[in-house]
Amino acid sequence: AKIRAKVPDYPLLTPAERAANPPQRVPVALSHPVTGRKALYGMNSSTCRVVRKGTAVEAADMDKYDLEGVEHESVSILRTLLPRVTAPEFTVVWQWRVGDLIVWDNRSTLHCATGYDQDRFTR
Repeated sequence: AKIRAKVPDYPLLTPAERAANPPQRVPVALSHPVTGRKALYGMNSSTCRVVRKGTAVEAADMDKYDLEGVEHESVSILRTLLPRVTAPEFTVVWQWRVGDLIVWDNRSTLHCATGYDQDRFTR
């Protein structure tokens, strides 16, 4: 629903799809399984609330976040971190060339796709 606020044509899940794919709670930080270093996680466009581990969230509130796209004020904690963790000194923007292969560790990397011209390029 948050995406639909910006892109009105974006399809919402049907009740059956929503029941099969309920909202998920994810940690804000994870420990890397190999290095043990902490990495930020859960900083995406669908994040609707930040709560302490084990804190109950009422079903009515989850519906409000999931169906209406409401974002709890606690998400502002992540929004204030985002400019820092995506600052130029921590960012790679790749200019693709034929033959390029990019590898990163999803367990400790924030990443997002940018526009892709499918008419011009083959994946």
